[in-house]
Amino acid sequence: RQGDFLAEAGSENRVSFLVSDFQKSITGFDEIHADTSSNIYLVPLMAEQSDNIFIDSCWFENPVHQVQQQTKLFVRIRNVSGTSYEKIPVKLSVNGMQKALASFDLGPDDFVDIIIPYTHHEPGRKMAKLEISDYPIVYDDHYYFSYIVRDMIPVLSIYDREQNPYLQSFFGNDSAFSYKSMQVGRLDYSNLQSHSFILLDQLSRISSGFTQELSKFVDKGGSLAVFPSTDIDLQSYQAFTSQFDASLYSKLDSIESRVTDINIRHPLFNDVFEEWPSGREQQGSNIDLPVALKHYPMQYSSLNMTESLMTLGNDRDFLNIVPFGKGKIYFFASPLDDRFTNLPRHALFVPLLYRMALLSQALYPLSYTIGSFIVRIELPDISITGDKVFKVRKVENGNEFIPEHRATASGTEVILHQQISSAGHYAISKESEDIQILSFNYDRRESDLTLMGEDEIEDMISAFGHNNISIFSSLGKPVSQSIQELNEGIQLWKLFIIFVLIFLAAETILLRLWK
Repeated sequence: RQGDFLAEAGSENRVSFLVSDFQKSITGFDEIHADTSSNIYLVPLMAEQSDNIFIDSCWFENPVHQVQQQTKLFVRIRNVSGTSYEKIPVKLSVNGMQKALASFDLGPDDFVDIIIPYTHHEPGRKMAKLEISDYPIVYDDHYYFSYIVRDMIPVLSIYDREQNPYLQSFFGNDSAFSYKSMQVGRLDYSNLQSHSFILLDQLSRISSGFTQELSKFVDKGGSLAVFPSTDIDLQSYQAFTSQFDASLYSKLDSIESRVTDINIRHPLFNDVFEEWPSGREQQGSNIDLPVALKHYPMQYSSLNMTESLMTLGNDRDFLNIVPFGKGKIYFFASPLDDRFTNLPRHALFVPLLYRMALLSQALYPLSYTIGSFIVRIELPDISITGDKVFKVRKVENGNEFIPEHRATASGTEVILHQQISSAGHYAISKESEDIQILSFNYDRRESDLTLMGEDEIEDMISAFGHNNISIFSSLGKPVSQSIQELNEGIQLWKLFIIFVLIFLAAETILLRLWK
């Protein structure tokens, strides 16, 4: 704005003033592209209060939440002052009601991570807020976030000849899952999208039409697990895996091999093992892992995105995962059959499938940062027609606006262009029905109130070679007066008039009294 104004003014003497407190955390001299035809003066403002503690961020131990299960919330508090704090309370509210209370001690220029455990008793969308008390700087003492607690996870098993008793026994008897089992020949493809986790249980062949429907399901964010059949049609399976750029199944290997390595760093195995020994030889000798009596070797090139999760002693994958679109696919090397593997009777079977089902849930960011970037929200399977529009409403005061939206192959994308300027919870609604909850917080970089001194500013100016930039100093005078003196020079006419009057008075006195 200043550059445009100075360019239109046409004056040769161009002067620009930049007024700032020059916080270290957000001041970037590398982003200044100064017009060399102008003289730029930096006007530093010194804050009276710079000590501050603030809520930096929060995250959950497990990203998936279920009814009647305890969840652990981690909260990071930062102290950007030289003062120590003791027994500072932090309060957690969920949907307007206080859920938990904790306290923390914090040393100078340090941070602390506190754990807040609590339990959800009802499913649905949750609007949460963390609060601390830190007078007088309070804008960053609230932290807003939102998430969804699931009631039941919809799981679908698709079989060829008969239902798998192991899958039925596990998913069918657990209230956390809504389990259905369908024969592939009677399957209604339109119902696939109503599930989040689908298991292909020993299908002899996979048709091209079914492959396309599964591709749409995974692309929209669903999870798929593939257990090959005892007598697979290799050609159809290879066409199926090629659709996802995944490993290709090859001819049956009847040599027994035991799982010797597990990718425990993958989220699938979080909280599955209490302890895991280091070294491959120790893994193979000290842990009872599943055995593949027969398996279909999976071959893949180094160019695809396949990640190994469980590896056999012959260095082939027993289980791997392939990301596709917004979802993922798990490929097993053996069918769920006692003649091929002992996995269905192994202790790892239950936590393995349980974690797969949990991780099949769609995950959304807990919160967004105001002003950091354009926010794009995917609304799968939701569309709008005619002159109807989506609305975004701030939950705390009811203020609303109409955002931009675009139709996509999977539904609708809502785009927020810097329309949100205050922290809080926001609801995206369609025809007065809330369909998504978003949470926004102020940029935490501004919470670090450590300021740059004049010496540091001068060093930065020199480092980036800004020869036409200098620090403006008022030398104890009002800033407006100093700026006026800079533009017009020091005005001496008043002083000259005073001297003239003094001299005239002196002359008059001398003429009257001089003898």
